[in-house]
Amino acid sequence: MKFGSNNIPKKLRIANCKSNIVEIVEAGLEYADERSKELINA
Repeated sequence: MKFGSNNIPKKLRIANCKSNIVEIVEAGLEYADERSKELINA
């Protein structure tokens, strides 16, 4: 995907990165919660 300006993809990447961090953190918390339940039940 090529843009006329190189600035546009950089700005989009920064915006995506912020939302991705939130998603990764939430997924990590869900995973940790599931793992702790497994360990308690084991």
